Parts: sequence; C-alpha cells; structure tokens
Amino acid sequence: MKDSAMNPRRSLNWHLAWPDEGDSYPSGLVKKINVALRKPIADLNLDEVRILLGQNFGLDYVVPIALATLREDPLYDATYYPGDLLAACIEINPSFWKENSDLHEEMANIAKCVQSDDSKLNTIIQRFLSLPIQSSQQKTHKKR
Repeated sequence: MKDSAMNPRRSLNWHLAWPDEGDSYPSGLVKKINVALRKPIADLNLDEVRILLGQNFGLDYVVPIALATLREDPLYDATYYPGDLLAACIEINPSFWKENSDLHEEMANIAKCVQSDDSKLNTIIQRFLSLPIQSSQQKTHKKR
C-alpha cells in the first residue's frame, strides 16, 4: 500500500498525477467520478468512495477509508442498500488484494462476520473469501 505519503488535503487527481478532465461530462456517473477525483481525499463522502471503488480508481487511498467504516458497520448503506459499500470494496480487482494481503486479511475478517438476508451480497462475499490470496503471515513463513 502506498498511503505512507498520502496527503488527505490533496485530491486523488493530484496523488495519481491524473489530469483534470474539465467540466464537460458524457454522463452523470462520469461527472460524479470527476468531482470525487478533484476533491481532497479527506472530503470524500462514502458514496464517492463507493463509486471510486466500483471504478477501481485510487484504491490505495480509498480502500482504507472504506475499511474504517466497514470495521464499525459492515453493512453500511452508502447509497443504494445495506452492504453496498462492502460489495463495492470486495468486488475490486483481485490483484489489489494480492498486492495488499494485510488489507485483504482485514477485509476477509470483516466479511466473515457479515450476516445478511441478501443472497446476492452473500454470493459476492463467498466469492471474495475464496480468492487464493496468501495472508501476510503465510508469506513470512514461506520466506524462512
């Protein structure tokens, strides 16, 4: 994870060295994404975090924000339904979790505790929990 140099007063565009796309947007979603990318990270709301997760944008910065909320309320309703933030977080590109096994371990511990009547959410959780990702402890043991 690269958040050691994260400045919460700077935007994701700044951190990622992405250009500002201007003010003309082809859709409402693109507008929401660009507004979120321009905001200081500290000012992102959880709906914006959910959207950025869904687009796999700025994961090193937004996953920790999501995890902070999910630790307290795994079924947090960011926009659409209870658990939508969780679903967005666990559906991100699996390569992120492979590169950040400590965060994967934390997310897996949260996901294991979820009890939901939502069969779609339960399927997403089970798919996430079945990802073949080594924990940071397993990696340490293999190096010895």
